[in-house]
Amino acid sequence: MKKLLSIAALLTALCMLCACGGLFPDDGGELPTVSGEPVEYSEREAPEQTAAVLTDPADDDREATGDFTVSYDDGAGASCTRKGTVYTVTAAGEYTFTGKLENGQIVVEAGEEDTVKLVLNGVSISSSSSSPILVKSAGKVSVEAKKDSYNVINDDRETIKESEEGENENAAIYAYTDLRLIGKGVLIVNGRSAAGVKSKDDLTVKNLTLKVTSVGDALRGNDSVKIASGSLILVSTGSDGIKTSKSDVSEKGNQKGSVEISGGSVDIYAARDGIDAAYDFVIRETEGEAAPTVNIFTADYAGEYASGETGSELYLIVPKNSYSSTNAYYAYFYNEGKEGVWKTCAYETMVYSGRSSYYGLLTTAPSGYENVRFAVFSSGSSPENDEPSAKTDGEKINVAMNAYLISSISGSSVSGDWVTLSKGGNGSNKTTYSSKGIKAYNEIKIENGTITVKCMDDGLHANGGDALENGSKGAGNITVSGGSVTVTAADDGMHADAKLTVSAGEVNIVKSHEGLEANVILISGGSTFVYGDDDGLNACRGSVTPMVQIAGGYLDVTTPS
Repeated sequence: MKKLLSIAALLTALCMLCACGGLFPDDGGELPTVSGEPVEYSEREAPEQTAAVLTDPADDDREATGDFTVSYDDGAGASCTRKGTVYTVTAAGEYTFTGKLENGQIVVEAGEEDTVKLVLNGVSISSSSSSPILVKSAGKVSVEAKKDSYNVINDDRETIKESEEGENENAAIYAYTDLRLIGKGVLIVNGRSAAGVKSKDDLTVKNLTLKVTSVGDALRGNDSVKIASGSLILVSTGSDGIKTSKSDVSEKGNQKGSVEISGGSVDIYAARDGIDAAYDFVIRETEGEAAPTVNIFTADYAGEYASGETGSELYLIVPKNSYSSTNAYYAYFYNEGKEGVWKTCAYETMVYSGRSSYYGLLTTAPSGYENVRFAVFSSGSSPENDEPSAKTDGEKINVAMNAYLISSISGSSVSGDWVTLSKGGNGSNKTTYSSKGIKAYNEIKIENGTITVKCMDDGLHANGGDALENGSKGAGNITVSGGSVTVTAADDGMHADAKLTVSAGEVNIVKSHEGLEANVILISGGSTFVYGDDDGLNACRGSVTPMVQIAGGYLDVTTPS
């Protein structure tokens, strides 16, 4: 049996004050689970959209076989040297590469003001020792797949452990500078050691037919990722589809950390988050380009594309009064008498128990280790170079539980005990690690385009209140002012720590635990269809009094009885 709530009935039926995070019992015992099959959205008379998955360009398989050559105009000052199988570009210019290069590399080491374009005209480049394409220095660098050409880049190194990554050129295409991927050809990138394509600064994709398969992030621009047009398939078998990591402001006054999609078609298959933006996620239509289409599949929904091992998830739970966003939190996994491995504990969720709130920091426990030591490093410090400011004594990992709760940090000593953190809590079937469709640490803005998400966590999630590198705190807002969003989620369809606004467009929550969840929910236009196993709309605790305000538009909510 199901129930359809009219707007009038909905206003009296909303659960206004409900915890937004997972819960754990004080005694560390198991939480009860909710059984039973949820009502399927297909039973409702409401529109359902199907993701139009792109054709895989790798099926064409036209890898180059001829001799590897490079051509350029040295009369214009261009220069490229060769040492064995390493080709090094040392000056501004356009360089065209053709043929097969085994265990080789293209390196750009030009002047800080030089503009360099690498044109790939039917290449197959592999390396088992370094990034096949490595940009060390230049002003502006573009990698262009020439029209109608088919190009393959293979990073054949062994998997780089997270603790060893740092900035160790951990991608098949790695740039210390801004990087543009352009052209009307095909580019296939296989990142078997870590990331697929990574820029320490800004990463832009335009026109390209691109497929990236990697064990790490498929596309990563530390400062920003912008997709203007093209056809992209992004696969991460062990991490995120698209990721940014910085949230400070550049010397020119530009805010860092945003992911922007303004055209093209993008399919993402990720073991973890589809898109993880350190600041904003924005989807809009660029004049002259068709409205963008984004399809995201995470964790189990990614199927064979993301079947890589994600490891054993372990939470470090830090009391709110002991947590600092400027500190770094680590877990050191080890066996007696043997060197261990450091793993970062990154903020994942807020955890509530009674009137107390905690920061839930997530790490992945590598297999084969029996003991763990948790450590806190002050701002700017890391295990590679410094001693922790505080740490636990070290103890055996309690395999029966999935979290370590810090009870106190006194001087250089950290104490606590093992607890069980609920898997999603309150009946949700989400993964214990982050496998959200779209996650942003400031705002999510949907102005146009079509987004389809199938994920084992929140569909869309905006964090609020966390300190950003620009000196502000994350806004935690989601705004839908146009376009279409369709979500199938194991947890919340859309979750905003602060405000969730729908003023136009269509929102279609096909399946979720909580449909729309935020401190404040404002609906003034558009069409919104929601199915929630628990609450359809949930105004939860936050910085202001929880509220749902409906001033216009169409709203249709279904929950099981």
